[in-house]
Amino acid sequence: MMHIEQHEQLLNQLSTALKHHAEFERAFSDFEAQKVCYLPIGAFLLKPVQRLLHYGGLLERECSDICELTLTNSYFPG
Repeated sequence: MMHIEQHEQLLNQLSTALKHHAEFERAFSDFEAQKVCYLPIGAFLLKPVQRLLHYGGLLERECSDICELTLTNSYFPG
């Protein structure tokens, strides 16, 4: 979970840089205003962390489903 811990630090540093460096804030805003940036950059930074938090649950459900199918023999014909 090191990535998640560093993610919060990254967002804090980005916020600080935007507040204290006008040139960086202008470049950041200009980029977000372009058509290629269809979401705020912050949304792109959050997506990977959100996915990491959901992978564990997804894998548990898949394993549970596979085990259930295997035990009921409905997965393997014959």
